[in-house]
Amino acid sequence: MTLTIDISPALEGRLRKEAERRRMAAEELARIFLEERLLSQPENPLWERPADWKVAFHEWVASHEPGPVLSDEGICRESMYGDREIVTSESDNEEQK
Repeated sequence: MTLTIDISPALEGRLRKEAERRRMAAEELARIFLEERLLSQPENPLWERPADWKVAFHEWVASHEPGPVLSDEGICRESMYGDREIVTSESDNEEQK
């Protein structure tokens, strides 16, 4: 397949410089870059297959050690923020004055 694309002069300069450094044609280097990029990615990413994404997610979750179980007190707001004053709305703030 022959493909013609327009690239900026800056990108063309970088491509030619890198191709020269590798002692190859710029067109060949561009083809190699495309192959490396496209062939390193799965053809059907997980987000295109929800069932596979779900399996991968559950495998990822299972790969982690479970953390400590926290009590209700351990996860309550007062336990996290201590004596810090909590303002929930402007009307609450005015009532406290």
